[in-house]
Amino acid sequence: MSRSLQPLPILDSVGEVFRGLLRHIRYLPRLALLPFTLSFALILLKFLTESDPLRLLFNLADIFPVALFSFLWFRLLLYGPNPETLRPLPPFGEAFRRFVIYNLLLLAPLLVLQEMLPAPPPPGTEPAQVEAQAREQLGPMLLLMPLLFLYIVVMAGMSFLFPATAAGKVYGPKDSWRDTVGIKFAIFMILLLVVFPALLALELLSIPFDVIQALSGLVVPQLLLVAVAGYVLQALVTGVLTQAYRTRFGWTPPPPSTT
Repeated sequence: MSRSLQPLPILDSVGEVFRGLLRHIRYLPRLALLPFTLSFALILLKFLTESDPLRLLFNLADIFPVALFSFLWFRLLLYGPNPETLRPLPPFGEAFRRFVIYNLLLLAPLLVLQEMLPAPPPPGTEPAQVEAQAREQLGPMLLLMPLLFLYIVVMAGMSFLFPATAAGKVYGPKDSWRDTVGIKFAIFMILLLVVFPALLALELLSIPFDVIQALSGLVVPQLLLVAVAGYVLQALVTGVLTQAYRTRFGWTPPPPSTT
């Protein structure tokens, strides 16, 4: 890998991420079908259980299907559509094993942090109770903020682990931290500018599903939307990391790796 590192323009990268998604979106159902099915089954299990430890376990288990899709999507974005990258299953070699391990090591702390965050008050709670609960939760929230900030910095520094590993490179955490020096903030801003509009659009899209649930009591359509939204967001995040990686190294694809 060349050590000539290029700057990372924020706005140009944001535009290219969305253009890349539009160019490849027709392949999304093909590559996401199996991992999405697994994730949706886990979402149903989480909905049906009242045990917090079990919910955390299902969230941790969901890392695997999401990593499976992300690995496939990285390879598609890096190498372009071809018979190898359009296979609905990856080559289960060393690169894939390392990719899953990196996902487990870096995403598990986020899931634990999410469990530590105070739960919002249920719908219909009296305003006075909401205000009292907010005052009680202020202290724990302030204590968790430094941990969240540290997590964001670490994740920005580890960004290149994922595309490099999906490309079959022998590339470790030290390499990623070194190669993201000076662009960690740019990576964070690109993620913010890509993910925030997508979240806003998905929030608007959820309104009719909320109405369906309120009128009929059916929750499956809303759970299905949550699962679909998760995979669309994952495709966007994968696009951000791919774009940052390609720009940083001026990377052009060699023949696809099957390791």
